[in-house]
Amino acid sequence: MKRLNLTIDDAVYSALEDRAKKEHTSVSMYVYNFIANSHSNNKIDFVKILNNIYKEIDKMKPCKFTLNDLDSFKKISMVEYNGGNIKLATIRARIGKNFYKSVEKKEVNKVSVAKDSDGNVQKRFNAILYIKK
Repeated sequence: MKRLNLTIDDAVYSALEDRAKKEHTSVSMYVYNFIANSHSNNKIDFVKILNNIYKEIDKMKPCKFTLNDLDSFKKISMVEYNGGNIKLATIRARIGKNFYKSVEKKEVNKVSVAKDSDGNVQKRFNAILYIKK
């Protein structure tokens, strides 16, 4: 996978940031999603997947959970990607990293990262544990 450096003015970045926040995602994920879906046959809509995850969480009762507990996360497959060179584990990792950042920034309604009394992130089977309030 290649890396791209992009320099844009503050006004454009602010507009992208506003749109990304509305989608509960990072600017990087938002821009990647836009470019990939505009200029590639190998499409996966990360924003759509994240929105499905948020919808499922909204319907949940208060509990502790990992992303692996969610049907919307479990159902992510290569079929959604329509082929290509990205491994399923990479897709899920990208979704998980973006979700974690959104939760840490308090952008996900009634969800927080579970932490122990020392402030360390709690995990279950090496997956971050979240709390739905």
